Amino acid sequence: MILSFSHRRLHRRSTTPWYDLVANCIIACKAKGAASYAASLVNLKNPGTYDLTALDSAPDWTTEDGWSIRSNRRLNTNFVPGSNTHTFILRYANVSTGAYAMGVHQSGSEYITLNAYSTAVGNYPSNIGTPGSVRHGSAVVGITPANAFLDGDKVAGSFTGWEGSVTYPLWLGAINQSGSPGVSGLQDGTVLAFSVFTGTPSDADMETVMDAMAAL
Repeated sequence: MILSFSHRRLHRRSTTPWYDLVANCIIACKAKGAASYAASLVNLKNPGTYDLTALDSAPDWTTEDGWSIRSNRRLNTNFVPGSNTHTFILRYANVSTGAYAMGVHQSGSEYITLNAYSTAVGNYPSNIGTPGSVRHGSAVVGITPANAFLDGDKVAGSFTGWEGSVTYPLWLGAINQSGSPGVSGLQDGTVLAFSVFTGTPSDADMETVMDAMAAL
């Protein structure tokens, strides 16, 4: 088999955990390939800090497909983003209905969203439209303080930044709207991996970690 450059690079560095391929990871959760549902919730970068917890009923989980997150089976990352200084990466698969795969929204001013179905990946008030493949199907999507990324490639355009600072934690499977579910959450598909980094990784670093998450 002939490997692409990015996968040859990952192959050579296979002894390095995927979340340590680039600097400044603070959360790394892997549902696909985890030994158990409980293990899938553990923050691999720093176990015991920002481990995921179920908000309602626990999502269905298999080691092959990850979490089946639905509107009433959300996960709390227990991470409060604060101001616009973090990068978020999510891998999902087989999404055809539903909307927001992750988010936090407060006072109508600022949020992080990954809309896997209808309109955009972005941070309010400057949502950025994305290619159709991010709205349906399977993808690895990243959001930095300034840009959106799809499967390792930067999406055209840039963010203008938040208008304030959020004080609620980010949820997976829906938007945390000041402590309550907001807008539509995912209705099908699965979430396979999730990570958070401080700051803004370079474009090359985004490609590296997104390639690694796609290969999990």
